[in-house]
Amino acid sequence: MGLDTRSGLPYRRLVDATQARHLVVEGRPDSKRLADRRLADITSVALVRPEVEAVDSAISDLRAAFPRLARIELQFGEVSDALDLDVALGWRAAAKDLELVVAFVLDRKADAFDALAKRTQALPFELTKTLRTRGVAIRWIVPLIAPLVFRLEGIFSLAQDERVDPRLAPAWALPGWSFEDAALDEDAQLFVRDFLKYRLLDEEVDAYAPKRTAYHRFLLGVVDGVGPRRPAGARPVAHLTEAGLEIGNFPTVEDERDLVVEDAPAERERLFDQVKDVGGVLLDGQRALGVWSRVRMAGERAAPPLAEGTQLESITLIGAYGGEHIGDAAILGGVLLRAHEKFGTKRGILMTQRPDHTRRLVGLLDTPVDLRVELYEHDRIEAAVRETDGVVYAGGPLMDLPKQLVRHLYAISLAKKQDKPIVLEGIGAGPFERKPSEWVGRQIVLAANRISIRTAADQECSILDGLSPELGHDPAFDYLASRGKQLSRLPDEDRVWVDRLLADREDAKVVGLNLRPIRPLFTTGVPVAQRDSYTRFVERRFEERLAEAMKIFSKARRKKVRYVYYPMNAIQFGSSDLKSAYRLARHLRSDVDFRVWEGDATLDGVVALLRRIDAVIAMRFHANIFALSQGCSVIGIDYRPGKRDKVDALLRDRGLYDNVARIDAMSIDWLVECLERTVPAA
Repeated sequence: MGLDTRSGLPYRRLVDATQARHLVVEGRPDSKRLADRRLADITSVALVRPEVEAVDSAISDLRAAFPRLARIELQFGEVSDALDLDVALGWRAAAKDLELVVAFVLDRKADAFDALAKRTQALPFELTKTLRTRGVAIRWIVPLIAPLVFRLEGIFSLAQDERVDPRLAPAWALPGWSFEDAALDEDAQLFVRDFLKYRLLDEEVDAYAPKRTAYHRFLLGVVDGVGPRRPAGARPVAHLTEAGLEIGNFPTVEDERDLVVEDAPAERERLFDQVKDVGGVLLDGQRALGVWSRVRMAGERAAPPLAEGTQLESITLIGAYGGEHIGDAAILGGVLLRAHEKFGTKRGILMTQRPDHTRRLVGLLDTPVDLRVELYEHDRIEAAVRETDGVVYAGGPLMDLPKQLVRHLYAISLAKKQDKPIVLEGIGAGPFERKPSEWVGRQIVLAANRISIRTAADQECSILDGLSPELGHDPAFDYLASRGKQLSRLPDEDRVWVDRLLADREDAKVVGLNLRPIRPLFTTGVPVAQRDSYTRFVERRFEERLAEAMKIFSKARRKKVRYVYYPMNAIQFGSSDLKSAYRLARHLRSDVDFRVWEGDATLDGVVALLRRIDAVIAMRFHANIFALSQGCSVIGIDYRPGKRDKVDALLRDRGLYDNVARIDAMSIDWLVECLERTVPAA
């Protein structure tokens, strides 16, 4: 047993070579070594960093050496000037009946946004497009290294648009390649986990063959640190270098062919997951109703108001936590500041469906309340309610999210049963599309001893009928107002990003942008059967109009304009803002100066950026709040097709009637006029 110096993993020499079906060759293959009888059953070969001018002869040697050979993959890193269309077409002719794939192993400089804007050739975009249109199969191998983690959205989106096969691989699993920044910190691991789980294994699972999906599940186990280092059933890999023949236990580009996949279509698996989710909601609902029925049978219609001077030294916090972004973190910070001031709160237990994600965001906050994060499940809810003095709904929307609503009802019913105060602080109300959800929402507000809402429009929600909640503002404003000149939670990485995005701006005006993908669930005015297609149409048309308005405004201004896109939610759970950034970049190409923050920006990081820009076009509710809190001029896009919603309500509450438009009604002329009016000329 030896140790592979490239991967750090053990390998077995020579003796197991006869089991291998895939061969990795570094450089030019040696004809004598290829003749080794232990390689007689090789069916697939990857040539790592082959010399461009020697590929034809290498293909001939491989065909002669391996009678069972079916596939050859050429793995390049930096694109050689000698690699052009005629050369690649010559390789395809030399391969004859063999499957030929030209693969590019991306390095730390690869960036889809830079490629679209023609700022770099580190990602072989133009060459890829040329080769693919001539029938050459192309693959981008994306090593899981730190600089590429937050670029996965752009790289995969570009690959899919160009009909390229994108392949994720652990850096240690690519023999013959060495990478800087291979170690992933905890934040990067969380991001990759979300990308695999919520994009590749959920949103886009139908785009991949079953064996690729099985490979993605394997990768998820690797990232989580709980899975094997090789896919189950994968054969050992032969590795031929100048030092000799080795056998590695690393996964390769061919491993998915060895995977055993259950013969069940994706639709059946999805149906099973949906049934499981519905069953979970029903079981949770039954449990919540069991407690609720015992406390509501006592009679009162609405809970009495909170007694003056009530002290809540410790509180259980509930809300839409687990899928939150930095806007939700700011809400939480504001609720904690309010609770500390009003009720003397010193300690809190925050319930969340994804504790690791929430703990990261809690670490971004600077408040006087000591906070513990717990998984939002029944036994921990019971323990938290017993341990604390009351339950606080920590801001955010009380809306049609059934899985969360039944947990909220359970927590609030437990508090009610124990005669503990219930506070709904700075909430948004609705929308509710489902009657059962609306009923649960109604029971929650009836049980509350204090309700404050964040906009006047929230009072119109049916669950608040007959009640008189206090009209205030979103708690995020409170927390953002507490951020002083010295931002105490600003990481060095975010400082670097802000400086990079604004570098060489000279006298350019800077317009910040934040968009988000929109979901069909809240589209109104069209039949249910048409919601999905209509929502996609509205989204595409809006992005096209936005891009055109940005181009027109840039050309009309004497001074340069730079557009800087910042994500409020970079992760896949809850829809990544980076997906919208990519789609906008495809429309813009190199026509305007457009920069994208490709990272999971922190709360103080976004504040630091906003303090240095001139105006903002914002779609997410809290992107508008962040910009308003920092004194930026704001143009708001209300993202609910068919109905005015919370972005519209927020800006109207501040008298900005002319600076907000609905996503399905926004015109190019309106946006250009807004920019002319909003962005200072000097």
